[in-house]
Amino acid sequence: MKTKFPNIIHTGERFIQEKVEDIKRDRFGAGTFLLSAFIIFTQIVFIASKGPILPVEAPLFYNRVWGAKQLGLTPQLYLLPLLSFIFLLVNFILSGTVVKGNKILIKLIQGGTVIIAALSGYTLCRIIFLIS
Repeated sequence: MKTKFPNIIHTGERFIQEKVEDIKRDRFGAGTFLLSAFIIFTQIVFIASKGPILPVEAPLFYNRVWGAKQLGLTPQLYLLPLLSFIFLLVNFILSGTVVKGNKILIKLIQGGTVIIAALSGYTLCRIIFLIS
């Protein structure tokens, strides 16, 4: 008996396969995706490798008043690569679905993802070198 609703899992698999094929065809998109993923992975490895020598608190919240309010727990440093990863996923989904016809906008979104990941990595390095 056939149902009115399509198989959601099958539809999701097909969607992911289409997006992977789009990334393979677009060299710039594949390069920016891989570079962003590499930067995010490097951030995670850097935090994990420096973790044992870091103090309990780190200056993480620079928008707050100077002093103890700026300090966050050291595991909260993982927020930087996490946010970069979220931007990576959202931007590549947007570039593959919403703005599919506009090639310049797609390249700007993908390039912006690399910039966000790089700035996140730079900020993380500055914080870790400041406190260690």
